[in-house]
This record gives sequence, C-alpha cells and structure tokens, in this order.
Amino acid sequence: ERGWAVRAQELYNLTLFASPPKHHRLRYFNDDAGDSIRLGIFLTQPFRLEVYVGGKKLEDSYDKAQDPAGARYPELSDAHGAHAFDPHQRRFYLTMRGGSHGGLPGSS
Repeated sequence: ERGWAVRAQELYNLTLFASPPKHHRLRYFNDDAGDSIRLGIFLTQPFRLEVYVGGKKLEDSYDKAQDPAGARYPELSDAHGAHAFDPHQRRFYLTMRGGSHGGLPGSS
C-alpha cells in the first residue's frame, strides 16, 4: 500500500508505469462530505476502467464521458465516483468526495 497526503479541492495527476492491477482500490479519508479531489490517472494501457463504491458497480450516469448533455471530465462538484476516460490522453479521471459512501467511512 502507498499513501499520499493531499489537499481537498485540488486536481491531481497520477501516472501508472505498469498495467493497473485487476483490482485497484483508492481511498480518500476525509470526514467532510463537502471536500473532494479529482484524480487524473495516466494509463500506459488505454483501457476503460469500471468504478465500484462499497463493492457495487456505479451506474452509467456516473460516467461523464457518456453524459447526455455532452462528454466532459468530472468536476470537484460532481458526486463521489464520477469518472470519465479520455482515450486520446490515456487518462482516467475520477472524483472522490469525503464522508461515508456505500456505508463505509472514508471514500473507497
């Protein structure tokens, strides 16, 4: 496991130099549901990822690349788990919010 200290209301870029593992878990420990971060994860293998919260796969409405109003990146104001994959940049964007999600303290 690796841990980083991050500041709320910021955008972060993360680069994975190898293929992501089959099951990868990210956590954002922050009790304030009003705080969020957005990760932009660079993938060497340009594959779309599935997002789960509390062991349940999120609905398609969380995928902002498929937004009926137009494809976009998730924003800090979006719901926990909002995501989008940009195949041209090979980046997977994910918004994580503080508070409890799926009955779990801390975002996971």
